Amino acid sequence: MTLNRSYLVPQGNEFGEVKPLLRARPDPSDLTVHILPDVEYEFTKVRLWHRLFRVQEWPPSPNHTPVKVAPDSYWLEAEPRGGLRAKTTLRQSHGETSEDNGMHICGDANLSIEVSGG
Repeated sequence: MTLNRSYLVPQGNEFGEVKPLLRARPDPSDLTVHILPDVEYEFTKVRLWHRLFRVQEWPPSPNHTPVKVAPDSYWLEAEPRGGLRAKTTLRQSHGETSEDNGMHICGDANLSIEVSGG
């Protein structure tokens, strides 16, 4: 097989049979961010980083609305308004839960950011 962009292109065997294309990269996953309570949404800045690149930001992305992200490792920044704390919890569809700002997303996931007093 040879690698051709995001697909593995199979070569024919000695009988001339060629199997169908195989995806080399998984499909994007849905990541839904929930900034709680809802009244804190407009005062909380959340950024999702992939390596050195910011890939998503809330606001302007809507609260409680899924966005597509590639399955990979990410870093999350959550900045609530002055004096408040933000606790992050990532719950993935396959049952894994993480409360760290560094996360590996490998399926549909819900990210809760709970803002509370300092």
